[in-house]
Amino acid sequence: MNRIKNWISRHSFKKVYEEMKQKPGANLSSFLLLHELTAIVPIPFIYYTFEFLDFDYPVPQEFLEEGNRRVGKMLEVFGLPKPDPESKAMLHLVSSYFLVKTMMPVRIAASLYLTPSLTR
Repeated sequence: MNRIKNWISRHSFKKVYEEMKQKPGANLSSFLLLHELTAIVPIPFIYYTFEFLDFDYPVPQEFLEEGNRRVGKMLEVFGLPKPDPESKAMLHLVSSYFLVKTMMPVRIAASLYLTPSLTR
């Protein structure tokens, strides 16, 4: 624990760390809210960017059709329409999710930095 405190005190998060020590419960709630928002909010924007630009992924057509068939079965359970067998919607959705997950270090840093502001 002391190593973490020393690392934080030597870097630019010292002010943030000091503010977080004063109200740990409120800051934890704020951090969790910010962390989840930075995970959920970007997905539709990234998805629609992929849809608009119509990226061509190097994915075999059989893989795409099989994935859409399986997703179609799940959507039927919920009473939703099946996707077109050649639709890239699920591929764009998975790519959006992957991109958001790879940005996790940036999301965590932004959440930590913005937590005291949200707590106030």
